[in-house]
Amino acid sequence: MPILYEVTPPSKFETRNELEEAVVAAISAGAVGIDITESPTGESHSCSLAAGVYAKLVHRIEVTVHLRTRDLTANSLFSAIRACEVWQVDSVLLVMGDGGPSTGLYPTRALKLIREEGLGRGIKIGVIFGGGQEADRRKLEARPDFVYTPIMTNMDEIERAHGVAEKHGVELFASVFVHSEKNKAIAERIRLPQAALDDRLVRSALALADRLVVISPADLEGGTQFVRSVAAYERNSGTRPT
Repeated sequence: MPILYEVTPPSKFETRNELEEAVVAAISAGAVGIDITESPTGESHSCSLAAGVYAKLVHRIEVTVHLRTRDLTANSLFSAIRACEVWQVDSVLLVMGDGGPSTGLYPTRALKLIREEGLGRGIKIGVIFGGGQEADRRKLEARPDFVYTPIMTNMDEIERAHGVAEKHGVELFASVFVHSEKNKAIAERIRLPQAALDDRLVRSALALADRLVVISPADLEGGTQFVRSVAAYERNSGTRPT
């Protein structure tokens, strides 16, 4: 099952090479592409779409970009989706995001506007799943191409997400977090349980999801090693992901 590696675009000129380093390391480890965040905590970084176009043109890999709808008007949303069509970005994840002023455009409404405008041909457009039963119902009614899970922490979460995705005929992107000493502060900030990633959960995600998204924001070496172990597990059924 294809693996995407999450990357954050550089925030300044001096760190621009970090994107290239992360992309090369992830692809070398066995990922088929990258999943590019868009200032998830409100801290300003360079544009996810620009980073995605760069990766697509230079490396010819699968690219998913996140778009923060709170920063967009309808016209700027349409422009971003048109750019994704032109540069053949594979997937777009619509997220609300945190921090900063908001235009009031929510992901569900953004998806409906895209559908009404007839945009997004050739692009998979998805939303985050797991915001509560009513919120998830509204998102699914907007006809996404995929649902993207919050970070998976137990078997019930992946099985429920798979059941919903299968029922509605959409793809499932399942995300997992690589616990390590370098990632510890981030895990604490987002209130993730401090436990080693259960290999049963990884095996279930590999079996049930269409994409596995590996998140290791502060530990490129640990993250790519995890990608390498998952890829090896898929090649050799006797190997357990670690």
